[in-house]
Amino acid sequence: MIGYARSVGQARTCSKRSRPPGVKRGCSKTRRVLIVGNSAGGVAAAEAARKQDARAEIRIVGREPYLAYHRPRLSFLLGKKAPVGSFLLHKKEWYDDLGITVVTGRSIVSAGSSVAVDDQGTEYGYDVMVLATGGVALIPPIKGKDLPGVFA
Repeated sequence: MIGYARSVGQARTCSKRSRPPGVKRGCSKTRRVLIVGNSAGGVAAAEAARKQDARAEIRIVGREPYLAYHRPRLSFLLGKKAPVGSFLLHKKEWYDDLGITVVTGRSIVSAGSSVAVDDQGTEYGYDVMVLATGGVALIPPIKGKDLPGVFA
């Protein structure tokens, strides 16, 4: 899932075992991984990137105001009051322990070859970008889908 963006003369990691093919010894640059999408897929990509490179700078950017949560569990919460933390994939401490930065409430609106920009103008440099934004369900044009009490 995680690939390497190679540029002439750019090194990525420092040990022979963790170097991608084509990167020479003596490297010093920390690999920057930007994950767009704060979902189960984005979190799994961050965890895989961390296992692959203990020194990588890993950042997840997602538009929702919360840390990633179990979406299928939402149906069990209908009509009940439950704290947001009860269905998070991981607590904030998990991300902190792995050195993963999570930016919530932001959407990436443009990306170049090594810089992405969010909807508030913040720039994120990256060597590797993972798009884990998920999908949007197709809602057919059914009469009454916009009525109160109908969830589509």
